[in-house]
Amino acid sequence: MPKPKLQPQQTPKSILAIDARSDADTETAFAYREKHVYPYLQEQNLEITKLQRSEASRANVADEAKRNGVRFITGSGHGTETTLIGHSGEAIFEIGKYNRDEVENRIVHFMSCLSGGELGPDMVKQGALAFFGYSDELAIPEGQEKILFECDSEIDRALAEGLAVADVHERAVSLFEAYIDRLTSLADDDTAKYLTADLQCFCTPVTDSRFGDAAARLKA
Repeated sequence: MPKPKLQPQQTPKSILAIDARSDADTETAFAYREKHVYPYLQEQNLEITKLQRSEASRANVADEAKRNGVRFITGSGHGTETTLIGHSGEAIFEIGKYNRDEVENRIVHFMSCLSGGELGPDMVKQGALAFFGYSDELAIPEGQEKILFECDSEIDRALAEGLAVADVHERAVSLFEAYIDRLTSLADDDTAKYLTADLQCFCTPVTDSRFGDAAARLKA
């Protein structure tokens, strides 16, 4: 009886996770992602390298980002239109100061203010497959941050499940809209207003082709 053919073992796709964790705002984002996002990504047979707090430096990120196997870069921190900011205000990715091999053939997601403005399209020009981010200041009333983090983290979860970028966009937007409807029904108009503003500045390849390929996906 012939022996069954062995299927080639797939090498797990690697994720580089960056969390500034240098003040109250970034600490809150870090804590949410550490508890609710990274364990789920690991369950999807994805390897994660975390650079957090003082390890979220330009030198460390540059070394890890261009490592073979990295296919997804996800980060939280402060930002400007041209920069993702890491620990203690250090620029992690800044237009003109990072190399193509750090982002080429990778999907990038930054939960940071403004970085979708210019940095996102620049990364796509440098070869990134797709970029998810925000083109304006992120805002949410104090105590309601978890809602924004949950909506944003749907990007990471959906990519880890192998969805195409267009479907990832749809799933994240649907969650934003569901929360906005719920908050409105509860007469929490302030939170609904801020979350609506966050959704309006959401940047993906579906909102604008400058942010990459809507058909790209993390898992082949």
